[in-house]
Amino acid sequence: MPVLVEEKINNNRKNGNSNDNTDKNDNGTREIQHELMEWHPTSGLLALTTYHSNIGSEINFFTHQAVKSDYLPIRKANARITYLCWHPVIDIIATSWDSGDVIFRFVQNDKDFSLPNENVRNNEMIKCMLWSLTELKICITKKNGNITLWRILNDEKREKLKIVVSGMINEEANCICRWKSESKSFEHENTKHVNAEFNDKLASLTNDEKIESNEYFIIGGANGGIHTFHHNGEIREIYRLDSAVIQLFYIETKTLLLALSQELFLHQFILVDDNKVEEKIRVKVNGKWPNFQIIMMGIDMLAMCNGENEIRIWDLKNDENGAISLRKTKGFNATDTITCLSYSNVKDCLSGGTADGKIANWKHQHTADGKFDKQWILQEAVNIGSRVKMIKWSTVSDILAVSTGNAVTLLKEQAILSHMNGNIAVLQSSSKKVTLICLESMEQHDIQISIILKGLHMGEKYLALWDNQNIYLYEIINEENTKLKIQSTANFNCSTSGVAVYQQNVYCIENDKIKIRTFQGTVKQIISIPEMEGNPIMIDINNSWMCIASSNGFIRIYDLSAKEARQQYHSKYISKTVQDFKYFLHVKLNKLGNRVSFTYCTDDNKKVYPSIMVWDADSDIVSNFNFITGMTDQQQYEADANAELIANNRPNAAVARKIEKEQIRYRLPDYLPGFHCWDSNDSRYLICEANHYKPNARPNYLLSIFVTSEDGLHMQDLHLQSRNSEVLLGCTVPYIYSVRKDNDENEESNNEMSIGNLLLRQVLREFIGLENSDATTKEICYKLYYRFNHNQEDSLIILKILNCIFQAMMNFSYYMIVDKMDEAFKAIKFIKSENAWEHMAHMCVKTRRLDVALVCLGNMGHVCGVRALRKSMQSGDPLEVQVAILAIQLGLLDEAQALFASCGRYDLVNRLLQTRNRWDEAFEIAEKHDRIHLRNTYYNYAKYHESLNSIDTAIENYEKSGTHRFEVPRMLFEHPKKLEVYVKKTKDSGIQKWWARYMESQGDVKAARLYYQYAKDYLSVVRLLCRSNNIDDAVEIANSSDDKASCYHLGRYFETHGDPNMAVTFFTKAHAYSNALRLAREYNMQDKIANLALMAGGNELVEAAQYYENISGQADKAVMLYHKAGMISRALDLAFRTEQFSALDLITNELDENSDPRVLERAAEFFKNNQQYNRAVQLLAYAKKYSEAIDLCKQRNVPMSEALAEALTPPKGDMSNEADRIKLLELIAECCVQQRNYHFAAKKYTQAGNKLEAMRSLVKSGDTGRIVFFATAARNKEIYILAANYLQTLNWKEDGDLMKQIESFYNKANAHEHLASFYEACAQVEIDDYRDYNKAVDALNEALRCIMKALQNNPKNEEYLMEKQAELHQAIGNIREFIQIRTVYELDSTDAIQQLEAFADDKEACKNIRLGDIYAVMIMHNVHKTNYRKAYSLIQKLKEREPYLELNRFVSKEMQDVICDELKLPHFTNNEKIGSESSEDQRLDDEVDYSYAMKRHIQRENKAFDEKNFE
Repeated sequence: MPVLVEEKINNNRKNGNSNDNTDKNDNGTREIQHELMEWHPTSGLLALTTYHSNIGSEINFFTHQAVKSDYLPIRKANARITYLCWHPVIDIIATSWDSGDVIFRFVQNDKDFSLPNENVRNNEMIKCMLWSLTELKICITKKNGNITLWRILNDEKREKLKIVVSGMINEEANCICRWKSESKSFEHENTKHVNAEFNDKLASLTNDEKIESNEYFIIGGANGGIHTFHHNGEIREIYRLDSAVIQLFYIETKTLLLALSQELFLHQFILVDDNKVEEKIRVKVNGKWPNFQIIMMGIDMLAMCNGENEIRIWDLKNDENGAISLRKTKGFNATDTITCLSYSNVKDCLSGGTADGKIANWKHQHTADGKFDKQWILQEAVNIGSRVKMIKWSTVSDILAVSTGNAVTLLKEQAILSHMNGNIAVLQSSSKKVTLICLESMEQHDIQISIILKGLHMGEKYLALWDNQNIYLYEIINEENTKLKIQSTANFNCSTSGVAVYQQNVYCIENDKIKIRTFQGTVKQIISIPEMEGNPIMIDINNSWMCIASSNGFIRIYDLSAKEARQQYHSKYISKTVQDFKYFLHVKLNKLGNRVSFTYCTDDNKKVYPSIMVWDADSDIVSNFNFITGMTDQQQYEADANAELIANNRPNAAVARKIEKEQIRYRLPDYLPGFHCWDSNDSRYLICEANHYKPNARPNYLLSIFVTSEDGLHMQDLHLQSRNSEVLLGCTVPYIYSVRKDNDENEESNNEMSIGNLLLRQVLREFIGLENSDATTKEICYKLYYRFNHNQEDSLIILKILNCIFQAMMNFSYYMIVDKMDEAFKAIKFIKSENAWEHMAHMCVKTRRLDVALVCLGNMGHVCGVRALRKSMQSGDPLEVQVAILAIQLGLLDEAQALFASCGRYDLVNRLLQTRNRWDEAFEIAEKHDRIHLRNTYYNYAKYHESLNSIDTAIENYEKSGTHRFEVPRMLFEHPKKLEVYVKKTKDSGIQKWWARYMESQGDVKAARLYYQYAKDYLSVVRLLCRSNNIDDAVEIANSSDDKASCYHLGRYFETHGDPNMAVTFFTKAHAYSNALRLAREYNMQDKIANLALMAGGNELVEAAQYYENISGQADKAVMLYHKAGMISRALDLAFRTEQFSALDLITNELDENSDPRVLERAAEFFKNNQQYNRAVQLLAYAKKYSEAIDLCKQRNVPMSEALAEALTPPKGDMSNEADRIKLLELIAECCVQQRNYHFAAKKYTQAGNKLEAMRSLVKSGDTGRIVFFATAARNKEIYILAANYLQTLNWKEDGDLMKQIESFYNKANAHEHLASFYEACAQVEIDDYRDYNKAVDALNEALRCIMKALQNNPKNEEYLMEKQAELHQAIGNIREFIQIRTVYELDSTDAIQQLEAFADDKEACKNIRLGDIYAVMIMHNVHKTNYRKAYSLIQKLKEREPYLELNRFVSKEMQDVICDELKLPHFTNNEKIGSESSEDQRLDDEVDYSYAMKRHIQRENKAFDEKNFE
């Protein structure tokens, strides 16, 4: 029940009064009218326009405290303000005037600038303005339809405006809205003119990102047009209404555009794109313009009022609507009407001003009930005094600005001020009233106040109220048999932030001190706080103890019982003990003054730390309970220690298991601590609120905690806080007191009671029933207590008895929690009341102490409860189930239901709900969690309604349970007519069949046959027809229905009546083949027996085969039947004997390895004799005659397929001798090789372990990929050599990877001799194919290196290797000599030619150098010397020495022709190439590799060098 505090707008500045008196008329009276007001969206400044009839309008800026700010007003003489528009982020306001002017104000630096004069014309009134979200631009529309987009620029000296784009619509622009861009940034190049705060806001908006705006404006016109206006100046009409558009709304979450027309049609459009809209719906709303107002609430709700006493709300998200109205019970008159609306996003509150000068506030509550009057709760009326013309909620705070035209008031919601001491509670019930309530007599008394109340405190006999300047003291007189009296005692001037009263002293927080004053204001004592502790910010007094909390996180405790306050303990530095401490939120002291509970915030945004903290001053320890983890600090320590044990493979401790259970119960991750208080009698008992971080989203809780120095902090219970509770006020066992919500909608539960309209009293769970039982000692004590005078000795004795009872109950609860059971029983041993024992048993349900519960049940005499609990314990039920059984015996059914659900026993939840007749919940549980008992639930529900004689509902649920076939006839048996009606109505065959039987038993055969037919019970129909000898109809029904039972009945009928053919026919239709075969054999029906046996199967096949075997000429049927019966041997034997070869082929197709080996061998021999060797081999393989099968494959060349090869491969373990198996595999491989099936051969050789033969098989296959893979995987020297040798047969000259693979294999095999031979081959290739003698030398050097490696291993062929080494040395020397001669030729051609001639004559040298290469150089030399004769003779000599030489490979054809032409001789003819090279390998490769130096040498001899001569 928050209080709205009024603060009138003060037109005076903070620093003094204004001397401006120009707003007075000649009579000295003010003629001021407040017309417009707007809150800034982020800074919270209020712009208020004031019109003076004599001088014009001005705009002033006000703070949340209703005080005019220091910013200069905006004034303009003889003009009236028509429109206000704040920038959404920056403190810039745009104002339009009836003169057509637009003035912009940067509020932070009081700088104004206006539209250029050429853009201001008379009668061009500004209609609306709207800022862009993405840039510092504003869209301004005028009455004549002109639309302009302006940008604010900075000219260093002053701000100015620049037109971005402009356009016109052919109608007056009435309203505007913005299609919001998806961009989140803001970029503007001129921001130097604003202060740091402006820059910060701008930076936070931009995030240094540049954007391209896709934002545009939507304008509604006076003629009904809806237009879009883009940043590029493009204007498009997207729709047209029948009348003027007066309001536009854009719903971003649903991409909807709402348009309100002057005829009050609300149109809903879907924005397809920026050029098109589609009308979704059109609604006519009640009312008449202009007495109609519509506003947005949040992002997807609308509120509308039409000058009546109700508001209609439209929820666009859920497509729902409803109405909320003023109510007389909340202080509104029946004739009052709503004049204006405003919505607060901060408070989720809708407000309306009324014609009678009141403010109506509806607070939004998220409830399961979908009704709007349940979701929007009307608060008490706030009286303003005169008709409300305008209201505006601040967008950043909970302040409502209210304008009546003549005055503006700011209403601020202030948290309820309340305090409780003993049996007196005091709270602020309104801004002008404080109410005292006596908790025992429930009497209340009001105090009217005229101050703006800042705080209050209730002492033992005195009440203190204070505002910013004064303290007011009242004496409370609460005598027996008299009404509560209050009288003002004193007041004095004192500026304080906090006050407390104890006896005759007033404790005031004044700056950095606590001053103890008398009731007259005289200072008696000053408590100074050290500077390091900060200033005192809170004080709390309990009994004769006071605690002080300071701004720097220190807590002090003082004893007030003496003449002067004395500090009892050392100051406690809380900031050092807790995490992220910023400042205290609440601080409370217990009655003994030795424990302080507190909560605190972690930053300046009131972020509450999720723990309740307790400082035990005696032990100087700060304990806590964490809402997120659900554990106390001690439990957290024990859990961490247990985690270390588990990490070291130690078992989980029992303490840890207990902690886990409590953690599940008390963990509240989405909750924060709220107000808390200590019990007024028990110094150990603490109550703390647990409030959900989203108000009204979830229910709140109350945590009850025991705190002692010996055992620390222990959780006692988790109570559901009443929905009617606003805030916790105090605790006096067995009651918890709360401030009551201003809400009449929620009903009170059984354990709570309202005290007037302000307080709510809630009974602790352990004491429910005990607090108001006339039979209890408590009630007797209360009666005796009020009978005696308070000062008499007897009354003190009674009070002691009363306190002892509650103290015993509390002690019992505490000792149970800390597992001190002996102490717990001692605490309650003197209690004889059965009711008290029952409530202690209730505690056992909460603490789950079943051993204690048995004692309590015994003292109660609850024999059934003891028996049920022991039975559950002996049966081994989970602990939750046992506790639930106890709860049921004690009548705690809700607790039992929660316990059953917590352990997943939804079947028991279902049964419990059924016993409580909560059937809807039972069905919900059954459908979601207990579907196995869903039908049983329907059955029990039907039985329940049957007991209530609700027949129709019972029938419906019997049908859902699937038991209606029995239960409905049983239920209606005494009402035959109802039963017959039900049977006729139902389509259930079971019911119809039952009714038919009933009719048959009653002798009504016709009706019985009819219902049998309805039920499709054709057996009964045929039975009745046969009884009446109506055989034709019976046959027709049996044939048409194809019902086996009816056919069988007819078969029996025809057999009995001597018609075997018909009997066999119907037995066959009934699938009664044994009966059919029996009759067929009896009557020798040979044509039917085989088919019947095939349909019957099993033994009938054998019997039929034997039957046919004995009949001449029927052997084929016998073989077939034996085959179908699975008697292959018998079938084959009979087929052989009777020479049924076609049948034999068919039978053998089904033979496999599981067949009889003798049968397989016999069949194989048969196929072998008939030259069907493939099938013979397959059957021998099945018979595991592998050798015979392989021999047959070799002899008859039977193709060895992969399947056959696998069939001939005996599995490992099948043969006793593994050597025999290997030999068999090698035989299979040899057969595969014989058939050129090399892959299968390699596979079988591999399985036999003969990898070398496997490699040889792969080499024969020529599958290079598999050969390389196999060689790599085998890792065998011989296999490496085989693979490399094979690769040399390929075209390795053109494949570098192949060459590397050959080298790799030879190296892995250490086959240096083979590798040397390969390198020699490489050298020869370089010479023959590429004429690259340098690379040839390199290859020969590699070959020489390999020979030397081979010699290091002392080989057997050492002599050969030595000769090979010498041969390689000679070859390398010859080649190098030739290379040297070619090099000399480039320097001295004559000497080189001489050396070449000598070299050509050396036959040993020519072994390694091609003769053609030597002669080519000499021929080329003589051609270039024009010594053609010599060149010709060299060619002739070359041909003589190499008759089969391809001359074109060494001397180009063109050069040959030049020589012959010069000598006038016939041209040379090219001989055919001989040798081992094939024709496709012949190619012309006559290019000679001449160096650049050699070419230069030829050019020096004045010969043109042409490479074509050497091609």
